[in-house]
Amino acid sequence: MAADVLRELVPSVERLQERHLSAAHECLPHQYVPRSAARDFDQPLGGMAWEPAQTELGGTVSTNSTVLLSLTEHIETIRPMLERAAITPDASLTADLGLDSMDLVEFAARVVADYPDFDMNAWLFEASAPGTDCLGSLVAVLASQSESRPERKRV
Repeated sequence: MAADVLRELVPSVERLQERHLSAAHECLPHQYVPRSAARDFDQPLGGMAWEPAQTELGGTVSTNSTVLLSLTEHIETIRPMLERAAITPDASLTADLGLDSMDLVEFAARVVADYPDFDMNAWLFEASAPGTDCLGSLVAVLASQSESRPERKRV
């Protein structure tokens, strides 16, 4: 009986695996770190802990880059078939990226989970004019909010 169920699941699993493999982006972060700047951070190789002061980017650039990366990952999770190249600071969440009302609700929940003090409804109201709901305006608001509050420890 269990073997019959497994046999019936095989085509679905194969189809879903193919869909995942076609949508997944290969990530090779080691290609972006010069060998001279590489270190073994924390586990498993017993290296030193990373400190924010080790970044070579300025404060605002670093904050904006971090926020943009976080939002890009949220959008890719919600819309996995969307090309990463389409997710730019100038991209409208609705017109360019195609987020519908349900996608926006999920996106808002993810943003508020990362930035609990952020009022997504107020931003959406301000950004309701065509072309103003761009990712860059959200990055600017979140980055300025991040820079103005004291550093929070993650657990």
